[in-house]
Amino acid sequence: MSKTPVIVCTAHRGVVFGDTKNPKKNPIKLKNARMCLYWPSEIGGVFGLGDVGPNADTKISATLSKIELRDVTAVFAVSSEAVKAWKKAPVQGRS
Repeated sequence: MSKTPVIVCTAHRGVVFGDTKNPKKNPIKLKNARMCLYWPSEIGGVFGLGDVGPNADTKISATLSKIELRDVTAVFAVSSEAVKAWKKAPVQGRS
């Protein structure tokens, strides 16, 4: 089964990007996961993060190799443009 890039929202206000083998599973397991800590209004909300990805003003966490998220409220598809933006986004607080 191939990996699918997704954005997962949780009941605890988490917004996390990563790759999964099963986007319908709850809890969901992600690899290469990054959390969105803040996004500016011009991104267009969570849907914008899935459409165009983070920009220079978006704050993105470090990458975790594996994570399991519980209390999933939504799983979003991610465009190829957004995947590239998520992967190249700098880690918040690191130079």
